[in-house]
Amino acid sequence: MKYFCKDNERIGTCYHEFQKGKFNGTDFWKANSLCIHDDIHCKIKLGELIQSVVPEYSPTGETTVTREQWEVICCKANEAGGELAEAVAEADIWVRNVFDKYDVFTMIGI
Repeated sequence: MKYFCKDNERIGTCYHEFQKGKFNGTDFWKANSLCIHDDIHCKIKLGELIQSVVPEYSPTGETTVTREQWEVICCKANEAGGELAEAVAEADIWVRNVFDKYDVFTMIGI
């Protein structure tokens, strides 16, 4: 993957973590999570995109994302194009698998 990595590929903790389902408040860095380094997150303005769809988004806290919200995020990313669209498309594979079993996924900021 170009933009995201799995937990075992992380170098350090300067990452935003996408977890399956609702965050339980205690378990971080799960093996089945998807992670994006903060530098990439900022460079492609992923947080700004998410904030435009999910007003309660917190880059330093937990944010729950529904299927409907994710669909809007994907559409807006496609409209924006470039690396933002590429990164969202890369995450979309993981997200769609999550929605097969869960109603939401949680983004955990740094």
